[in-house]
Amino acid sequence: MASDRFIVEPLGEQHNRAAFRCSDHQITNYFRRHAFANLQIRIANAWIIRDRHTDLIVGFYTLSTASTDFGAIPEQFTANLPRYPVPVVLLGRMGVDRRYERQGFGTRLLIDALHCVYWQDVMAVFGMVVDPKAGVREFYTQFGFVPLTNDPQRLFLHLETFMDSRSAPPSL
Repeated sequence: MASDRFIVEPLGEQHNRAAFRCSDHQITNYFRRHAFANLQIRIANAWIIRDRHTDLIVGFYTLSTASTDFGAIPEQFTANLPRYPVPVVLLGRMGVDRRYERQGFGTRLLIDALHCVYWQDVMAVFGMVVDPKAGVREFYTQFGFVPLTNDPQRLFLHLETFMDSRSAPPSL
């Protein structure tokens, strides 16, 4: 992946969402029909990786604000937390176009989302939560996501712990 060929940018009206085809029909449908609309009504922000050579959307992810109960946070992360809802960000949807699958773009999208959330200075965010679809849970657990204690289907990643294990933001 040459750094000058691929660019991460916010989803915009100018992007050709109709050309995006993920292996998961529900993700394709969401991206084509709802991602931009959700961005417009401010319930989810969407970022894409775009191939500058073809102008195709390689992949995307969406982020929304959320909170989770203190009791849902795994105990190893609760030492200094107050006993009320904890601010998190929800990684709502993420997908890679079929033409770009198995080339590391899913990892790039997730890492970009984590860096985006961690380095922003607008709001406090303790962690990231995701509701992984069947078959992709292992993708998230390899990055340190762990089950929430009150809903083991949902996964949680403590941002500080993740960032402490990483170096500088990756370049595409």
